[in-house]
Amino acid sequence: MIQPTKPLTVIILFFVLILIVFSIYSIYLYQKNFLSQLQPINIQVTPSPVTSPTSTALLSFTCPANGWVNCMPVRAPEAQRQCTPEAIKWFETNCPNFQGVAQ
Repeated sequence: MIQPTKPLTVIILFFVLILIVFSIYSIYLYQKNFLSQLQPINIQVTPSPVTSPTSTALLSFTCPANGWVNCMPVRAPEAQRQCTPEAIKWFETNCPNFQGVAQ
């Protein structure tokens, strides 16, 4: 069996060190080249007008004549709109004689 001599060990270590340095430098060059090709992305956000479906419905509420809103289970769609939480809140705010909801 051949025993490695000291100069041979030094030469092998030198080549391993050169290989490590070359690998690190290659990674650096690759990342530098890759990052230089990236373009910034410009995202422009424009607000869109928000329309609430209940905002127009709230404008057409009228205060109940006797102060009570009838919210019995079998109601026409127009009458059911008078029983929504938004409608009740509108009645409480805008109708001085509002008594409540009859269920």
